Amino acid sequence: MSNTSLELTSEVFQERINNVYNLLEKSALHIFQANYGHERKVIEAVVKLKEQGSLVLTLKILDALKALLETEEGKDILSTYKRLHNILKNEKFEEDTSERIKNVSFKTPYEIDLDITYNARSMNLGLCMFRNDIDGALNHLKELIEPLNNFLDNVIVNDEDIDQKHNKLSLLKKVDKVFQRICKWEKLL
Repeated sequence: MSNTSLELTSEVFQERINNVYNLLEKSALHIFQANYGHERKVIEAVVKLKEQGSLVLTLKILDALKALLETEEGKDILSTYKRLHNILKNEKFEEDTSERIKNVSFKTPYEIDLDITYNARSMNLGLCMFRNDIDGALNHLKELIEPLNNFLDNVIVNDEDIDQKHNKLSLLKKVDKVFQRICKWEKLL
């Protein structure tokens, strides 16, 4: 068998896997809407997060998000995420900017507080997700909201100093990745 045949077979195999996943995604959407009363946008936000891997975990996340989003606290979290998302979607910057954060120090207490809170909550949220403790993960996410709001209210991200700007954007991108461990929050906007 030639390399071209192997590549074609690999491409066909990957396409079939994607087709099966898309079919499962559509089926899950129907099942979770019809049988569990979840909103389409919430289902899509969770189902698009392919890392969770099981329908039981998906349902657990859906239930926790549904309960959270029906509260004022949940609406505040979504509002805060929207602010974060709007900044990141409008900015183009290098994906791998982790070196910049090491080389440029934060200047305001809001940046420092968000960075410290991120470092404390990110690993704990990841451990909760690993243990399928969705409520615990959401609690760690909630701990990021006040420092994130303080940062967004008091820090000018579009700094004239390009290194400072990238530093701030990198921090926000790291925070965004924490949100994305639970679901694709932009689907909820």
